[in-house]
Amino acid sequence: MENRLFRKGEISDIDTSKGMVRVVYPDLDNSVSAWLPILVQFSEHHKQNFMYSVGQTVYVLHIPEMLEEGVVIGTPMRKGVSTDVIETEYKDGGLYKYDASTGELIIKAISKITIDVPEVEITGNLTVKGNSIIEGNNEIKENLTVKGHTVTEGTTKTSKTKLLDNHTHTDKHGGETGPF
Repeated sequence: MENRLFRKGEISDIDTSKGMVRVVYPDLDNSVSAWLPILVQFSEHHKQNFMYSVGQTVYVLHIPEMLEEGVVIGTPMRKGVSTDVIETEYKDGGLYKYDASTGELIIKAISKITIDVPEVEITGNLTVKGNSIIEGNNEIKENLTVKGHTVTEGTTKTSKTKLLDNHTHTDKHGGETGPF
C-alpha cells in the first residue's frame, strides 16, 4: 500500500462479533486493509453500537510506521443536513431526530418502543393519536373530560361508595330508570 496515513475507501468485509471491518482502497489498485476497529463515541462503560454496510464509503486513519494498522474514523456526512439537526436514520425507516431550532424531538420506531423504568413523568400535555391500553390501576387527580362514548366493563363506583351498576333514578312519571 502507498504510504498514506489518511485514506478514503469502501467497506469490503464485516466481522460483527469483533466489531471490525476491512476496507478496500479503489485508488490503490483495490488493495484491502487488515481488519480495522471502528471509532465510536462511547466505549468501556457506555455503549454505542452500529455497523457499516459493505460498499459504504469510510475514512481511515492509519498508524505511522505500521500502515497495516489503523482505525475507521467515520463516513462522509450527507449533503443538505441542517446544522441545527441531529439525526439518526436507520435502513428500516426508524428515526431519531432532534431539531435545536424548534426544540422538537422525533422518535419513529417501526414496530414498538419500550421504556423500561420504574417511573415516567411527563411535564407537558400528552396527545395520543391512536388507540391506547392502560394496564394496572390508574388515578386521575383532577378533572376528566370525555368527548364521546364510554364503555365500562366491571364495577363502576362514585365517591368510593356508590355502585353505579345498580343505581336507579325516579323518572318524570314516578317510575324508576334502570342501571346504565
